[in-house]
Amino acid sequence: MYVAGLSRQLFLSNGTQVNLIELLTIGVILAAIVWYVLRLRMDIKVTPKSIKVKSNQWLGRRVKIKWNKVKEIEPFHIPESLMWTGYSINFDHSVNQFRLGDNKGVKIELNSGETYLIYSNDLFESSDLLQTRVRKANG
Repeated sequence: MYVAGLSRQLFLSNGTQVNLIELLTIGVILAAIVWYVLRLRMDIKVTPKSIKVKSNQWLGRRVKIKWNKVKEIEPFHIPESLMWTGYSINFDHSVNQFRLGDNKGVKIELNSGETYLIYSNDLFESSDLLQTRVRKANG
């Protein structure tokens, strides 16, 4: 709210001098926003026994999925045109999403009924390897 009010004051001031402290405050806030956006990332580690996903968005989320608990794994691709329509795709509360900008990924269904959507081009490309690991773990 402070930034919006201060920005309005800056643009509507009609040549009035702006306080240096207010200008520095806006600069620091904008620098903090840019710093946060540049630090967003998602770490994915695939091992022979499991897949680990960690995101550091607002509250860091982690999940470790063991291959022997996976019922089904399948790749998915959301067309670019659908992503730009503005319509939201809603999921049930049992669907957990890990997303950071990609439109391809894998859908992992567990034996317990939970579903994970992990958006990652690398996982999409290596979905055959992931399915092989699931088959080996489930015997």
